[in-house]
Amino acid sequence: MDDPKRPDHRSILSLMHGNWGGRRPVSQDPMSWSIHVTNIRSVALRVHVLFLLFILVELSRAVIVGREATSYMPLGFAWTAFSLVALLILVLGHEAAHVMVSKRLRERPAEVLIWPLGGLAIAPSPVGWLGQLTVAAGGPAFNAIIFLVLAPILYFETGSMNVAIPSVLGADGLSEGLFFTAGSWTLTAIFVVQWVNTLLLVLNLIPLFPLDGGRILHAVLWRFFGYERGMVYSTWVAISASAILAAVGLLFASGAYAGYLVGLAFFCGAVSLNAARKMRFTHHELEELEPSERFERSEDLDSSEVIGRLGPAVEPAADRSRTDEDRLERILEKISKHGIESLGFRERRMLKRSSRNRRRDSSS
Repeated sequence: MDDPKRPDHRSILSLMHGNWGGRRPVSQDPMSWSIHVTNIRSVALRVHVLFLLFILVELSRAVIVGREATSYMPLGFAWTAFSLVALLILVLGHEAAHVMVSKRLRERPAEVLIWPLGGLAIAPSPVGWLGQLTVAAGGPAFNAIIFLVLAPILYFETGSMNVAIPSVLGADGLSEGLFFTAGSWTLTAIFVVQWVNTLLLVLNLIPLFPLDGGRILHAVLWRFFGYERGMVYSTWVAISASAILAAVGLLFASGAYAGYLVGLAFFCGAVSLNAARKMRFTHHELEELEPSERFERSEDLDSSEVIGRLGPAVEPAADRSRTDEDRLERILEKISKHGIESLGFRERRMLKRSSRNRRRDSSS
């Protein structure tokens, strides 16, 4: 049985989140396209470029339309600005829920990424499928609570279920809600918050990576098929869901919302394909490794990238062999419990170097 208090193992969820924690954008990794903003209690806050681009596009559209609403831009400039503020607050609340659940499980996020559909926290993942499921569900649970609070208020004030539970596929649901709440700025503000919140809730329940729905699906499949098979299945489900979302955007959504859905589908599809690409390091390669194998020491190894403590930075030559064996044993133990995709970059590099050295020694 896994020890829930095991320290220092890296995030199992890093596969879905990409390499943005590395702070250097990578062209093939969409989740690395982010900008560092500040640190809050040793937690780095980063903003994805898509969030900034989305705000710029929406404000530009609103400026072109002006104060008066239109069929394709029903909010007008003032309410568009308000909706973007509401989006930011809801995203921060969504992410705060993830962080609070993670801390309840005695884990501390290292970084938080803000993007249009929520926040992504990189933290040592709780051991086991149930821990991952609990953390992943924290964000949607926050949005669900907001939804359940606002829906009765809107229904009582307007008598319309379409306002209480608005459609988020296009401008029609938004226009209908604005029509029913036009007599009160307060009620209109509540409706706009409900519409934005419903959009976040619905999209985060779709089984896409890096959305919460993808992580929830992986946790459930992990329960029944194990970590790695669950990862394979959930990745391909996410790729299929991306294609379906693109089709929905093209066939059923309207205006800019169709473009946003198609763009989201391509983005999540790219993240899912990147996740599948990272699984090229297969069990066949691992079978070539032996615990007694010795590593060529890498000067840039960082103890934060390998589970457990690695000892002092400068080791006596006599102790180096034993230390390398201990490292490999820890890595193989980590793989057996959490799968190959739980490894960090330098752990993978150590394994690949070890495998390469073994093949070279066997051929000489």
